[in-house]
Amino acid sequence: MSLPGDDATAGRALPLAGIGWAGPFPPSRPSTYMELRHASSGRLALIVVPDRRFLAIRGAGPRTAADFQLATTILRATAIVLRARVARDRFDTGRIGVLECLWWHPAALPPDEIQQSFDDRSTWQWQQMIAVPATASDDDAVDAIHESRRRAGRAVELVRLVELREGPSAQILHIGGSASEGASVVTLLDAIAAAGFRPDGAFHELLVADERDVLLGRARTILRVPVVPAQALPST
Repeated sequence: MSLPGDDATAGRALPLAGIGWAGPFPPSRPSTYMELRHASSGRLALIVVPDRRFLAIRGAGPRTAADFQLATTILRATAIVLRARVARDRFDTGRIGVLECLWWHPAALPPDEIQQSFDDRSTWQWQQMIAVPATASDDDAVDAIHESRRRAGRAVELVRLVELREGPSAQILHIGGSASEGASVVTLLDAIAAAGFRPDGAFHELLVADERDVLLGRARTILRVPVVPAQALPST
């Protein structure tokens, strides 16, 4: 499974099913912020994700690993520095974005192994991300990365500025912690197949209520993946 690219699909109508979406897809415009944040555990949402900029750190292994937790701390600290810079220079006092994470496996997994493998994730690779505010320039983001590193006394730059292209995508809501996310991933893949599409990129988590910050029963994660028509050739 590769990282998301910028492939697009031709417009088509999808059937309305138990988990499905009706109407032409993809539409002629990117989805709005509210559409991107709309997700249900019992219904597939098809969206078009605009190109986005992120502060990002890459790694490998499960979310419970110490290096994953450290990466989250470093990333959030850098986002705080960037937000302070934007508030000072652009008078933008908006909130820091939620933590997002891409997950991909270096090998093609059989369908019957995906749930268990995703629940474990010891062999998966990840890229944690926090969105760069629209009012921040690339230079603002790079300066914040350097300043955060200097404050922490690190010799090596761990955070990068990246642009993510996903385009047409499908998403559902997972309720609960990450240890049970595999079942929701399978539900997502089954719904995508039933709609006549297939995944074409990394799984994308949006931790709208991070299990590390709330009670487990209140944890909420949007699970997203780019899609193309089932008959389309794989992206390169």
